[in-house]
Order: sequence, then C-alpha cells, then structure tokens
Amino acid sequence: QVIEGNLKVTGNLTVNPGSKIYFKRGASLTIDNNATFNVNGTLGNEVKFRSTRHDTKYDSLPNQWNKINLKPNSISTINYAKIIGAETGLEVKEAQLTINNSYVVNNQSYGILANNSKINGYNLIVNNANLAAFAVENGGEYAFYHSTFANYFNMIGTAGPAYSLYLSNYKENSANALRQAIFQNCIFFNQRTPNAISLDKRDGAAFNDMFDTNLFKNVNTAELNVLTAPGFTNSIVGDPLFKNGDYTANKLSVGENSPALNAAKLSVAQQYPLDYYGIPRGTTPTLGAIQ
Repeated sequence: QVIEGNLKVTGNLTVNPGSKIYFKRGASLTIDNNATFNVNGTLGNEVKFRSTRHDTKYDSLPNQWNKINLKPNSISTINYAKIIGAETGLEVKEAQLTINNSYVVNNQSYGILANNSKINGYNLIVNNANLAAFAVENGGEYAFYHSTFANYFNMIGTAGPAYSLYLSNYKENSANALRQAIFQNCIFFNQRTPNAISLDKRDGAAFNDMFDTNLFKNVNTAELNVLTAPGFTNSIVGDPLFKNGDYTANKLSVGENSPALNAAKLSVAQQYPLDYYGIPRGTTPTLGAIQ
C-alpha cells in the first residue's frame, strides 16, 4: 500500500504479516483518538513502513516521509515491524503501545518520541536519529527488556545530540510524573555525546527510573555516573563493539570481545528466551536485542 498525505485511522486497523506500507514525501499514518492498531508481523515476514523511494541514492535515508502518529487513548500492538527513514518513526502521545521484535532506524529527529504514554517492549532495536533514538517527554510509564538503543547519526548538516535515550518528566513549562521507567538487559551507546543517555529531571513531578543490568557509554561521570547513581544497578560501562552501526548497515549484533556478551541477567532473559532473530538466549544471555 502507498500512502500519500495523511491517512487517519478512526477505528481498528490490523496489518498482516509481510505487508509493505510505502510513504510518499511528507506522508503520515495517524492512529486517531481511541483507535486500535495491530501490526502482526512475524520473523521473516516483517511489516515494513518506509519511503516509496528505493533507488540507491535514497534507500534508507532519513526524512523521506513524516511519521506514524499514535494519538491519545489509542492502543497499539506492534510485532516484527521495520520502520525506516521517516522524520520521526513513531510519535506516541498519551497512548498505549506494546512494541516487540521491531527495528526502528534512520529517522531524522527521533526513532520513537513519547509524551506521557505507556509503552513496553522487548527485542527492540532503535538506531540513528539526530535528536534521540528514543525520547520520553512529560513523564509516563515505560518498560523495556533486551533492547538495543544505539545512535550513530552523522548526516551532513545536522548537529543534534543524537542520544540513544532522552528521559524526562517535563515538557513546555510543565512537569508530569514519570511513573515508571524500567530498562533491563539493554544496551545504550552513541557517538556524538559523552553519555549515551540524558536524564532531564524537573522539580514538581516524580521521576521513577530503574536501570538494571545494562551497558552504557558513560564518559562524563560528573553529569551522570551509571555505576553509582540512584536507580542504577549492575551497570557496565564500555563499547558494545557493534558490527556496524552506520545508517547503511544497522548491524547491531555485538563482537566477540564485547562487554555485553553473556553479561545479561539470567532471570530476566528467561522471560524473553528468544532474541530478535529467534535464537535462544540459553543460560549465557547477551545484553541487547541480539544474542
């Protein structure tokens, strides 16, 4: 299916395995207030959301279409999707989203931008966005397991921080409780800033974060030290040694000398026994989405 302009879903939309949704320049898919969106991809039959441009010059470039917009009180479940080359891959505002086994890469501003939403997921791979791979504004409730948040965005003429994670209880002069932000057995790594994650805590609202057994890029320890900060346990600092994080590759399995290898918490891994590619994690699980 090809989308031109803004397609608004006001009822229920189910997308079957292997479907391909192509967007023309500036096009969007909006899941309206109280609507339901189910993406039922499977391993080897992923659902693809991407630009209509497939020629070599444009393939996989960011900002080729606008976004998938999940509006307030909508409920979405996304499994085995590939969301590539938008301005913002997923914008989630006061909505519920479950996203598993999915790949959100090469988006101009954000891979996923959440505003006071409820999102949970596992085996999620997010990479390459000028501002943040995954950004949370205005609080909400979030839980992610065995996910990889990377950012190697380096397009000419861009100068955003390119965080792997931006987490905040604040937006536009108001604060709203970050009720929950759980990350376990994940990887956070980027190139552009000394720290891969940014925690923007504002007075006036709760900020409840829990990072357990994750790998981080953490150079500026004066700003944040993941080895000692409240809410962080069993943190590992280092380079995951991804195979190739560039936008033309997005190969985010880790190398044989990676500190992420076999470093995941077993009790968490047993709840998600298969990785993004369906490979068993076994008794020596690796951090991130790929075993």
